[in-house]
Amino acid sequence: DTLLPPHSVVSRVHTGSMHTHVPVWFALLSAVVILSSWVSVTGKTSTDCDLLDVVLVLDGSGSIDATEYEDLRAFAHNIADSFDVALGKVHMGVVEFTSYAVVVQGLTTNKTEVLEEIDTMGRIYYVYEGQIIYLVYTHIGEGIAEAQQMLFDTSEGSIARPEARKLMILLTDGVEQDTDPPENPNPRDPYTEAANAKGAGTQLFVLGVGDETDTTFMDTISSQPPSFFRLDVDSFDVLPGRVEELIRGLCTRSVTTVAQVCVDSPTTSYLDIAGTGFPATNVLCKFNNTEFSPSEVFQAQSEAVVLSDTEMRCPIPPWNTGGPMRVTIWEGENFLFEIGQTFRYLTCNELACKLKVNMVLLLDGSGSINTLEFEQMRTFAADMLTQLELGENAVEIGVLQYGTVPRVEAPLGSDAVTVVTNLEDMERLPEGSLSTAIGYALKEGQRHLTEFSRLNAMKIMILLTDGRESPACPDCVYDPIVESAAAKAAGTIILGIGVGDSADVDYTALESYCSGSEHVFRVEEGFEELSERVDDIVRSLCPEVISITPTSTCLGGGTLVVITGKGFADTSSIKCKFGDLTPVDAVFVSPTEVRCSAPASISAGDVTVEVAIDGEVFTEDSVTFTYEVCEPSISRCAGAQDVVILLDGSASLSDDAFAAELEFASDFSNEFDIGATGTNIGVIQFGAAGSQGLSTIISLSDNPHSITQAIEGADRLSVSGQGGGALAQAIHSAHDMLTTSGRSESEKFIILVTDGVEDATPTDDPYYVQDEADLVREAGIILYSVVVGNEVDVPLLLNLVAQPASSHMYQSAATFEELATQVDAVAASVDRAVLLVCYRMEVSVAQVCEDSTTTVSVNIFGVNFPSTDLICRFNNTDFVLEDPFLHDTPAVYVSDTEIQCPLPPWNKGGPVRISLWRGTELIADLAQTFRYLTCEKTACNIDVDIILLLDGSGSINTLEFEQMKIFAADMLTQFEMGPDAIQIGVVQYGSMPREEVAFPSDTALEGIAELVAMPRLSVIYRNTAIGHALNFAQDILETRGRADAMNMIMLLTDGRQWPACPGCAYDPLTESAAAKAAGTVIFGIGVGDSTDVDYTALESYCSLPGSEHVFRVEEGFEALPGHINEIITALCPSVFTVTPVTGCLEGGSIITIRGKAFTDTSNAKCKFGDLLPITAEFISSEELHCIAPVTTFVGPVSIEVAINGVVFTEDDVTFNYENCSDAVTGCPGPQDIVFLLDGSTNLDATEFNIQRRFASRLANAFPLKESETHIGAVQFGDASNIRTELSLSSDRRAITTGLEGMEWLNVPGTAIGDAIHMAHEVLMQGRQNSTKFIVLVTNGNEEVTPGTDLDPVTEAKKVKEDGVILLGIGVGADANMTRLKELVTQPVDGFALPIQEFDQLITNIDTIVSSLCPGILSVSPASVCEGESASILVRGHGFHSGELVCKIGEFEVASTLVNSSVVYCYINTSLHDIQRGEYPVSILLADGSVYEGEGVVLTVAFCPVPGGFGGGGSGDNTGIIAGAIIGALLLLLLLLWLLWRYCKRKPKKVVAPAPLQEEAQPAPMPEVVTPAAPEPQPAAVVPPRKGSRFYRWRVRVGGYIWAREGGVANPLPVDWGNAGRPGDTPQLQPAPPSEPASSMIPPVAAPRGRGYSNLDEPPAEPQGRVKCPWLPNWCCPGWRHVPRAMPAPAPVMEMKPMESISEGTSQDTMLTSV
Repeated sequence: DTLLPPHSVVSRVHTGSMHTHVPVWFALLSAVVILSSWVSVTGKTSTDCDLLDVVLVLDGSGSIDATEYEDLRAFAHNIADSFDVALGKVHMGVVEFTSYAVVVQGLTTNKTEVLEEIDTMGRIYYVYEGQIIYLVYTHIGEGIAEAQQMLFDTSEGSIARPEARKLMILLTDGVEQDTDPPENPNPRDPYTEAANAKGAGTQLFVLGVGDETDTTFMDTISSQPPSFFRLDVDSFDVLPGRVEELIRGLCTRSVTTVAQVCVDSPTTSYLDIAGTGFPATNVLCKFNNTEFSPSEVFQAQSEAVVLSDTEMRCPIPPWNTGGPMRVTIWEGENFLFEIGQTFRYLTCNELACKLKVNMVLLLDGSGSINTLEFEQMRTFAADMLTQLELGENAVEIGVLQYGTVPRVEAPLGSDAVTVVTNLEDMERLPEGSLSTAIGYALKEGQRHLTEFSRLNAMKIMILLTDGRESPACPDCVYDPIVESAAAKAAGTIILGIGVGDSADVDYTALESYCSGSEHVFRVEEGFEELSERVDDIVRSLCPEVISITPTSTCLGGGTLVVITGKGFADTSSIKCKFGDLTPVDAVFVSPTEVRCSAPASISAGDVTVEVAIDGEVFTEDSVTFTYEVCEPSISRCAGAQDVVILLDGSASLSDDAFAAELEFASDFSNEFDIGATGTNIGVIQFGAAGSQGLSTIISLSDNPHSITQAIEGADRLSVSGQGGGALAQAIHSAHDMLTTSGRSESEKFIILVTDGVEDATPTDDPYYVQDEADLVREAGIILYSVVVGNEVDVPLLLNLVAQPASSHMYQSAATFEELATQVDAVAASVDRAVLLVCYRMEVSVAQVCEDSTTTVSVNIFGVNFPSTDLICRFNNTDFVLEDPFLHDTPAVYVSDTEIQCPLPPWNKGGPVRISLWRGTELIADLAQTFRYLTCEKTACNIDVDIILLLDGSGSINTLEFEQMKIFAADMLTQFEMGPDAIQIGVVQYGSMPREEVAFPSDTALEGIAELVAMPRLSVIYRNTAIGHALNFAQDILETRGRADAMNMIMLLTDGRQWPACPGCAYDPLTESAAAKAAGTVIFGIGVGDSTDVDYTALESYCSLPGSEHVFRVEEGFEALPGHINEIITALCPSVFTVTPVTGCLEGGSIITIRGKAFTDTSNAKCKFGDLLPITAEFISSEELHCIAPVTTFVGPVSIEVAINGVVFTEDDVTFNYENCSDAVTGCPGPQDIVFLLDGSTNLDATEFNIQRRFASRLANAFPLKESETHIGAVQFGDASNIRTELSLSSDRRAITTGLEGMEWLNVPGTAIGDAIHMAHEVLMQGRQNSTKFIVLVTNGNEEVTPGTDLDPVTEAKKVKEDGVILLGIGVGADANMTRLKELVTQPVDGFALPIQEFDQLITNIDTIVSSLCPGILSVSPASVCEGESASILVRGHGFHSGELVCKIGEFEVASTLVNSSVVYCYINTSLHDIQRGEYPVSILLADGSVYEGEGVVLTVAFCPVPGGFGGGGSGDNTGIIAGAIIGALLLLLLLLWLLWRYCKRKPKKVVAPAPLQEEAQPAPMPEVVTPAAPEPQPAAVVPPRKGSRFYRWRVRVGGYIWAREGGVANPLPVDWGNAGRPGDTPQLQPAPPSEPASSMIPPVAAPRGRGYSNLDEPPAEPQGRVKCPWLPNWCCPGWRHVPRAMPAPAPVMEMKPMESISEGTSQDTMLTSV
């Protein structure tokens, strides 16, 4: 049987007529309502809602009591009666719900039928096993679903109308219950059902009764806005009185929902309202926006114009701001109803920008957005539209809702009313389309913009989302990254609005979709905050100009103007407008900056500067720019000029464009001072390679008229395209014209005018154009370019034109027609380029320090210098930004062709630009860069000879070559150069090297001047021969370098060694190895990424470690200057730390110095204060080792390093010398130690060096004093090569020097036996009272020649018999540790140490020292009883002497040495009266040395007597306690005497089972049998004896010993023992059958950590018991034993005397013996 009944049996209780239950107060209230003008019962007009299908959904759950249920029916009755239920008007139905929903009345047109069903409506129940069960749960989803099915029922007989307005009135007193009722375990979700209903067009009115309703829940499921579609009452008894308010609102609608009513509007606009039963007079319309914008309140009212009882008009009060508004209707002071729709004002305010924009709004309709959030999103979208100026010449907008598939809600171009109306009517996407396909939405939005956008209008997409792209859905195949990139590439600006925090919204992904991070708005508070962000989002669409720099230019224009503002977007249609001049294209830099080239103007004065991001509608900001009258004619230097103009005649120009180009050329030529002694001009037209693609319009001429005629009469080239090599051919022809027809004394120029690029075919040399430009440059010809349009390959031209490239290019004309209007601007730009030739410095390098007492000036030569008011400006901001230097000095006039500029002091050093000014007028920029030499000392004053190798190969273009020269020159300014400092030479290399700055150059002035003038290698020598360059540089250093200076090569390259070229026979790896072997340090500078530069090869050329001697400048040549400080700093060594920081006055300590820039050179030295420098050992670029020298002064000294052996660092790092005569380090006491070091070929040189360093470090770890440690050393190979390197000594310096200076034998063979013998002889020469050690280090097996070499085992045994302790260290995987363990002192684990690698030797010094030095680690047990004898176990290491004594505090107790790590100490109470307390435990050696463990103490405690005795040892109780003890002993003796006769009986024998294996067994022990192995049993507790803590009894039977400790019977395996008394043997007998199991005491495993070993598992089940030999069994019930299964009876046990325990006995055996 199930509690879930069939749906068909759910029924209602019919209660008959409702009127018998209506209370008196309700009857009176109903009368008032009936008499009102709104509701009529008898013959009057009923309320009219036109075409309406309505269902009442009533809560019948158990939370509504009987009285409330009657009120609910009364309310429903009045509601139903208030509608005009009739055919063609209102169709009504009723649904009641609890756990299920039932139809009270289906849709009908019969009001009487509806009223009767409501009046007789009863509770829902079902019948189960004959009983009526009422449903009591509240499941609102069931009611909504049933009502929605009724409203949209299409089955035959249904009267639901598709065209009718659908309304659902839900009444409930509570919230949805989470509990699933047994009769309906899967109730429908109210959120889902409400969303589906509203999505289908149903309006859902929710009426909540009582204070238990969930407001948030009700707001979510109701239609929007909740203020209209939600009504709350306190209780059911007030329900009927709210009928009028409810019906009025539901049956009234606003025909108009959007309007623009401006303050200055001359006409009145109306809000048309349709309803029923409107009063004829005194009707007011009130407008209020406080619900939407509390901060900007708008409240107004107007008197309604009532046209009839069903129609009225509300005059709309003017409001310019725009936004949503709530409208309510009043009759005088009485509220009548609220209009359900939100009315919206369109803005009347002019926006910051008049946008001509095509905009698509993408709204997220996915399933993650609930109904309330969806309504809030719709409201936001509608409110935003009210703030935009919509129209044909303003904003046109479309709206798409997207989920899995996007859907158009308002087509692009719809008017404001349509868009807002469509938004208000927008329904949710259907089920199955609720994924988040952002990619698909972006694709569809862009398609919409592409198909429906207006020309010349900016395109914007606004993407709103609350989540992220769904990982998998049917239509999520469109990648949002790809689709957004395509949209942005098409010029669309994408703004993103994320709603929610970063846990929900992937803001990183959203930013990648949008046009930058500044185009993403984060609404992390949620959808309710969306409307608050409308203004921010709208304003972000509008660009604004805030300031411009500079603020003026000449009439010719051409000045680059930086415009700062906001709202700029990265679009190709962005333009700048200067006054009424033709707009020019702008360059987008950031959302706050664009740049424009000022166009030419025909008149002087101020103009406004505006920006348009759509290329058409401009800002209207009050920012002005000034045009000034400047001299437009092109200057010339004192001599003549020859100029060739190259005109583009290619097919890329139209006929009109070509005509405009000729017009420009004619006017432009007239800007020159043409004449026989002035300027001669020639003009060449080019279009394609070959003779047909080139035409000379006029050769060099000094006749202005002829030049003009030739240009204006030029014909177009007949070629149809621009072939490969056309530009190169044109430059070559211009070069020929200038060199063959030009005057020898003239300044020569080429002016290139083009709108295209070089169209090189694949077979052409890619560097052909570059080579022609290089030939022009080598001939001293200045190449200038005029760029037209945006199709030009500007990077290519930047490499072709003269340097600096920015001063030799004009880029302001978009078309040739525009170029024709910019002649003055081009002339002014060319004039500045000419002046760069005219003006030159005599000196370009100087050192002017701030403390200089003399004035230094630079002479500048030029033309037409004014005699007064001329300023020299020094500025370095072209080169660095973080350390600006800007200084003006008045020029000293010498003549009209010469001035002097006093140099302002500057200590930093580096490049500066010099310009000449007269007031605010720029006279000229100087082409040359002036360079200050540094006055500040560099990080190190290096005495070094440097050869700088510069790459001059063909892979480096002209611009990069200039940048490389600048880098080299700037780097030289930072060096301190001179005969006693740095000397430098510069070599340019390609296929062959060429010395550019002759070595040795010891002045920066000389080197920089030659660098700046350095020409490129000829084009035939432009391969990359790195090997040849290295060979050439090393040869210079060896032949011309200083003997006492460090040699260095700095190799700069952008590529790799070419495989075949004339100079490529030198292998770079071989040449670099030879240079490094000669002591040269090689640094590498790679320019480019790893696809261009072979960094692996470059590191192999450079000094070790290669990675630290290579600088990666992957950003390119322009980034080289930014690495100067890094490179210079890398050359300078620096000390960071020293370890250790202290040492003894006698020196000898090995000091590790850590820092940077150490190089592997034999000339590296360390200096300790003022002591003489000592040679350093190179470990790495960050580590050196030095031996501290001897000194007589205590205290700190500075540590310095010199890699050239001469100039030391000046770092604030100190080392402290101490007097070590009284200090104790390492192991105290007299010790003689001999190191036995492997010098065979089993080691390589590196490993032997590590072994030497290890031995030195290990020696220094001991107190090297006459009375303490002496060190000796023996190196061994074969038997004939064993050498005493160091006799026993305590001289630290002699020891360190001897070990560090030890030379490698480097011979085969390892005669370890002979080596031990030699070490033994060295030790025998030591002191008699010392502890002697041999430390053997080897990495292989001994190689013994039989009959000749001594046996290692024999020799090891001899030394150990003499008391020498032998420690063996096996290094590496090949070390024979088995053999080594045969040699060393026992225990082998403590004295045979495996080390994996030689590198690990030094890191294991502490471990090795601890093996040689005694030390205490722990004591067990940690506490003993006061007044009782006890044994304690002392653990530690280094216990080698046999004569040692345990000390407990000041008490010396007996001890036994077990092994090097264990000592037993015995406390005998008859000898030692140790009172309670804590006592330090120490070991006293025979020589008087005492070793204590840190924090190792023994606690002596009082142990109370069980049964009440013991009270803290009071003296008053001593006699009582003593008497009690004596009495107890007497009673015990009496008991023993009485029972003596029972103890003589022999125990019964127990028959042993068959052996486990069939094999010969020894004879069985008498009286012992061996039962089978029992099963494990739990431990049993034995009552403890008085004061008992340690073992009182031990019996060995079957491999276990049993003892009482702490009340538990414990087993312990031993090898000896007695059973009770001497002479007795253990007795076994079966447990008597009558003895209960509980009396058997099973054994348990002994606890760890008390001085005994791990035990085997004890027997599981008692098979017998130990019989006390002299007492009955019941006298000692605690002694129980279960023997483990054995293959044979246990052997006879014997006492093993202590003295018979030999060395090597296992620790477990030793412990149990004790």
